[in-house]
Amino acid sequence: METALIALLCIVVLGIHLVIQILKQKRKSTELKEVASRDELTGILNRQFGLRYLKEKIEQNKDDEELTICYIDINNLKYVNDNFGHDVGDLMICHIVNHFKKVLNPECKIIRMGGDEFLAVFPDFSEKEVEAIVEMIQQSSNRDKPEALQNISVSFSYGIAHPDLQFQSNLMESMLQTADQKMYEYKRDYKKTTYL
Repeated sequence: METALIALLCIVVLGIHLVIQILKQKRKSTELKEVASRDELTGILNRQFGLRYLKEKIEQNKDDEELTICYIDINNLKYVNDNFGHDVGDLMICHIVNHFKKVLNPECKIIRMGGDEFLAVFPDFSEKEVEAIVEMIQQSSNRDKPEALQNISVSFSYGIAHPDLQFQSNLMESMLQTADQKMYEYKRDYKKTTYL
């Protein structure tokens, strides 16, 4: 009887230990996924996980045009990196990203596509609403700057797109291409009127 009780107690202790180990592994796995999904510099979604998020949102909103994206490219980052150093360039990236993070609601995401290019996803926002939000961020990006950016003009070029339902089969690619093209048109106009 006593031996059976000890054996049962050992099984319970072993079971509790196994449950604790499994929970620790799950938590570690969740933490690793979170780290893997984030851009190291800015803390926002990286390209891989960000595009997965966009794809999910497109699938959820198949018949709804109230999903808008905005492709963003920071102006003059190469100039800043070359003349003030990469630390200041990184600060410029974080400054602009932080302005987006302050304004965006939890459903909206900003994604680092690479280097100085970003994609903002606006579920349940029209093109006009996104235009107003992005223009507000553009206007505010030269305010409340860190000291290292005080003598540097901070801005970005952008292009906005929403679903074109005639491209049902490749809706995501169509939206990305449209937003990217509009962003490059904006950047071309910006370069024509701006001199460093």
